[in-house]
Amino acid sequence: MSENMSLKEKLKYCRGSFIFSVSFLLLLILVLLGNIEFVQTFLLLLAMPVFIVFYFLSIFSPCSGSVGIISLCITVFAYWFFIALLFKRFKGSRGLLISLLVIIYFLLIVFIPDSGEAREPSRRIACMSNLKQIGIALKQYADDYNGFYPDKNGEEGLNVLRKNAYLTDYVIYKCPSSNENGVEKSGALREEKISYHYRGGEKYSGINNKPLAWDKFENHNDKKAGRFSTFPMKDFGNVLLANGTVIHYEGEAWEKFCEENASNKK
Repeated sequence: MSENMSLKEKLKYCRGSFIFSVSFLLLLILVLLGNIEFVQTFLLLLAMPVFIVFYFLSIFSPCSGSVGIISLCITVFAYWFFIALLFKRFKGSRGLLISLLVIIYFLLIVFIPDSGEAREPSRRIACMSNLKQIGIALKQYADDYNGFYPDKNGEEGLNVLRKNAYLTDYVIYKCPSSNENGVEKSGALREEKISYHYRGGEKYSGINNKPLAWDKFENHNDKKAGRFSTFPMKDFGNVLLANGTVIHYEGEAWEKFCEENASNKK
């Protein structure tokens, strides 16, 4: 890009790269929220350098819920915007650029964490989305019942949402990181087929920060590290609060939360 170009010309020059990177980011978000496995794997492979860099950065500078998601989205956008600009800038060397990218991706696939670990950050985001959708359904139920959530614990409480058509999508009740095979397709939810603990009897309030539903401990915490991983993955879990917000805990904080709430789950 020439230094003598006007601001308008520079913006026009970058327009194609901007549209491409935004389109890729939106497609990735839609695929993650929709749990479309095949397309999800392909897009995550393309964005693997971003997730790997973001993962290692989060070890030294962890970000909370929405801040971490926004930071990751900005990083994905910036990465593909830069790649698109490179292809636009070096038109005569696209073959060389493609070859370099292929080599880089091959090295990442071979030497960096296995696919399960590399995809774990995206699964945590999808898991958070599941709990948010459960939270929305619970809030709709509470609006119809004087602010009270279903009073039964575990799958009995969540079955109230399913039976009364507040949330009938069985996929939402399963964490993407869960090792439990299969998803309920009909009938009542079973405890062994759902991925979240639920504590009944709470009442909705904007200041009620008691835990309402949360990850089962094994959802994110039994993942084996990749063959060449430098750092093990921290224990992790998402938590839906009675005020409708979703937070997460890591490491010792997550273990402590699970111990403190062991008697409040089914």
